[in-house]
Amino acid sequence: AEKYVSKYYNHTLKIGDSFLQFIPQKWLYAVSNKIENALLGIPDELIMEYDLPNQAKTIWFRFKFFPVYNKSGIIGANVNASNISRLMAATQLAEKQYAQLKEIARFNAHNVRKPLTNIMG
Repeated sequence: AEKYVSKYYNHTLKIGDSFLQFIPQKWLYAVSNKIENALLGIPDELIMEYDLPNQAKTIWFRFKFFPVYNKSGIIGANVNASNISRLMAATQLAEKQYAQLKEIARFNAHNVRKPLTNIMG
């Protein structure tokens, strides 16, 4: 998170800073709910597409939210963020190729079946 905030917001994180100020408004409610779940002891995750500030580029993040415990119980929430842009690009490409392959298979099956049906009468 520190590298991300420094790179895209030109800000150095300090102890006590809230990373929520760097979350887009449209995702703030979802992120806040996931943090609340972690504080209740429920690990959670969120995948979001993020438009970078002042850039015509988007990146994908996977946020994982975990409760933090000590001997007396939950004392906070840990949030891990990972850039999954490459994974999402590969997934989207694979889905597109799969759809194209299905269309080719459907087309070829139809073209093979029709002549066979005509021959068989």
